[in-house]
Amino acid sequence: MTSWRRVGLGLLVLAAAQVTASASKQAQPAHPPPRTAAAPADPAPPAPVYIRNRISELGSGFDGRVGIAIKSIDEGWSVGWKAGELYPQQSVSKLWVAITALDAVDRGKVRLDDKVTLTRDDLTLFHQPIAAMILDGGYTTTLDDLLLKAITTRAGSPE
Repeated sequence: MTSWRRVGLGLLVLAAAQVTASASKQAQPAHPPPRTAAAPADPAPPAPVYIRNRISELGSGFDGRVGIAIKSIDEGWSVGWKAGELYPQQSVSKLWVAITALDAVDRGKVRLDDKVTLTRDDLTLFHQPIAAMILDGGYTTTLDDLLLKAITTRAGSPE
């Protein structure tokens, strides 16, 4: 198992343990409250026309597969372009991976200057800008460098 996989597996286990620990500490009511029929909710207001139009322009003008979803927490409306379709997490997962990695650093489980080596086995089916460096025989760097690349390198752009 590669060092990166060990670090990644460790971070995943750590994150799962945190969620499990948090869930186990939640106060459990002695007796569950009786179930009552929910009152019908008022229908959400529509999104403002200028936002609906702009989302439609962005979605239809994108040359590729894209989904857009926006929800106004304050006003309750939502709008989207192919918002009901499923998409791979890709860049969306960067945030929770970075948070988990930095939490592990804070807890002393890993250090930002820890060396990791990425190999072909670490690549996914999707585009990864770092792939060219890995395919040349592996890529050794630090956790800090990987986090920086994840946050600053745009998917689809060259390194």
